[in-house]
Amino acid sequence: MVDLETMDLSAEAAQQYIKKTPELQIVDVRSAGEFKEGHLADAVLIPLNTLPARAFDLDREKPVLLYCASGGRSASALGFLLAQGFNAKHIEGGINEWESLGLPLAD
Repeated sequence: MVDLETMDLSAEAAQQYIKKTPELQIVDVRSAGEFKEGHLADAVLIPLNTLPARAFDLDREKPVLLYCASGGRSASALGFLLAQGFNAKHIEGGINEWESLGLPLAD
């Protein structure tokens, strides 16, 4: 059984997870416009509505960290990827929480 509580990370916990997991795949499930406004370093854009068709772009053998604006879309993406057998987590408060803590975004 999967412990769903360990799948929901705060922004601070996500920052630590990123630092300690070099093979991590970071996926932004927002729109292209939102992504251009700012995103996490090394994130790839896979909008939620394209995830079912693009899940094959991800390496099933490597962990995945998902995020969106506030956590809703990434929670949906998380459910989908878990059902597909991925080792995935998401940032519960999304990039909004990340930014509110002053954590860095990619240039």
